[in-house]
Amino acid sequence: MKLVSLKNYLVFKYVFTQEPKLLISLLNAVLFPNSENSVQSITITNPEIYPEMIRNKKSILDIRAEDAQKRQFHVEVQVGYQALFIKRSIYYLASIIKNQLKESVVHSLLQPVYQINILDFDLFPTDRYINRFRLREDSEPNIALTDELQMVYLELPKFHKTIQEVQTNLDLWFYLFKNTDKMGEEEMAKIVHIEPDMADCFRILELYSSDPEKRKQLEDRMNADRDFAYEMAAQYGKGKREGKEEGKLEGESKGAYKKSIDTARRLREEGMDFEFISRISGLSEEQLKSEEII
Repeated sequence: MKLVSLKNYLVFKYVFTQEPKLLISLLNAVLFPNSENSVQSITITNPEIYPEMIRNKKSILDIRAEDAQKRQFHVEVQVGYQALFIKRSIYYLASIIKNQLKESVVHSLLQPVYQINILDFDLFPTDRYINRFRLREDSEPNIALTDELQMVYLELPKFHKTIQEVQTNLDLWFYLFKNTDKMGEEEMAKIVHIEPDMADCFRILELYSSDPEKRKQLEDRMNADRDFAYEMAAQYGKGKREGKEEGKLEGESKGAYKKSIDTARRLREEGMDFEFISRISGLSEEQLKSEEII
């Protein structure tokens, strides 16, 4: 049986809210790879998956949690490229800080906030598949303003290790996010041998893959994504039609081509896939590559 992908928004949230120990494993692997610190127990503060979240593309299926020390954690998976993703992640980090403040709470009691962004696209111009950001003095990075704010970006396309090359828990999590929907029984057995708790991850993935109700939830979310895509297409459709009319009069009009490029870029920023972008914009794969859209 082919498993659903762990990168799917619903599956991602379902796995980590059903089995918090898996979230603890992910947090420790990403945030404390040298075991300089650790998360021992955790409370997920937004475990709910409401029906409107399933049907609404704009609903963010992230995970927010805190541990026994009240440290705050925010974890999100993002499949489609977003040009403004960094600004969005800063906004969510700031909102977590702000939400800690109540009328009876003073600033000295603010707790550390850690954010993990799992991305299925390239974000930074580097070959590193994990990039960590903290507040440091510009000319003397060894001087820290604080270590209580951390933002970590995991870029899955840059991770190329095979199961034989996996050595750390961080490698293991990268491998899982990239390959769950391609794994066979033998490969899953190897992973469980390395980390027995992953048996619970596969159990939940198998449930989502075989349960008709869970499959229906995935279909509803995919339909919501598709509806959002067609709304975007309609928004840009007028410009495309105008471009075609210009093309009839002027041949391959520069104006028409520019409008198609603009349409393609906007659709890519909204996370649309290549086939959809090509169909709506009318541009070929070669044209999209030449304009660095894909």
